[in-house]
Amino acid sequence: MSIVPSEFRNPPWRLKNDQFSPLKLTAFVGMFIPAVLIAHGFLTAQFHLRPTAWLLYWSGVWATILLLATLFVTPARKLFRWGKLIHIRRTVGVGAFAYTLVHVYYFAALEQFDPPVLVEEVGERFTLMVALVSFVGLSMLAGTSFDAAVQKLGGQTWQRLHYLIYPTVALAIFHFLLSPSSAGGLPFTFTGVFIWLMVWRILDRRGLGSDPVALFVLGLCVTFGTAIFEATWAGTVHGLDPWLTLSFNFSLILGISAGWQVFAMSMIVAVIAMWRLNLVARPVQSYHSQSR
Repeated sequence: MSIVPSEFRNPPWRLKNDQFSPLKLTAFVGMFIPAVLIAHGFLTAQFHLRPTAWLLYWSGVWATILLLATLFVTPARKLFRWGKLIHIRRTVGVGAFAYTLVHVYYFAALEQFDPPVLVEEVGERFTLMVALVSFVGLSMLAGTSFDAAVQKLGGQTWQRLHYLIYPTVALAIFHFLLSPSSAGGLPFTFTGVFIWLMVWRILDRRGLGSDPVALFVLGLCVTFGTAIFEATWAGTVHGLDPWLTLSFNFSLILGISAGWQVFAMSMIVAVIAMWRLNLVARPVQSYHSQSR
């Protein structure tokens, strides 16, 4: 009996029944897109003076994006009526872990791979302590993401263990917020998206996960919350004028603000969900009208 997990013995674009899955192939190929974008940025010297720090930053950004994408699979399955998305969740999760490993590698490279210096850095900087806890949690999830782990742990134990994904992602975003580059932008976009994902799960448990009105209200609330949190964080942590930070939501001087990015994403999801809901309702209405 082979000790190699079945997931490694079969191509990543095939289902458990060995059937070819275009969706899984697309997801697998998609996991290389961030690497291509990072490589392009590196080769075109977008890193300015510190290439290793630039690679560290973007590998972390893409790891976080993929972690959020992993959490979005469940809402997307229900909102878009696309059950087959469950087949790509493991691929996206493993991809997130791979970019996390790259992120850790470049952090070690910044410190010349010197163990005493690495230990000292982690012990002295709170943001790195947070990152370490998040990395340990993600490693546990990656190490038990195979079918063999599910069988060994049992379904309920495995499910409880994988609830770690929520604090793990929260800590990853918190680590980003604690970084010197957290005065605005991506960390707050990620925070808003994460809050949307968590609140959606609460709504879904109450039967409102597919309700268009609830989705629009959720989007508006998270948008305002993101803008206020960004201004509060900038003022509290970085000593910036909160009102000035808020004003950037009505200007493109610094690009599209985190609040507007969260608003756009949440509204797109709400509109698609409403469209899909109407598609499902039409055959039912047509059936009732014909049966009268």
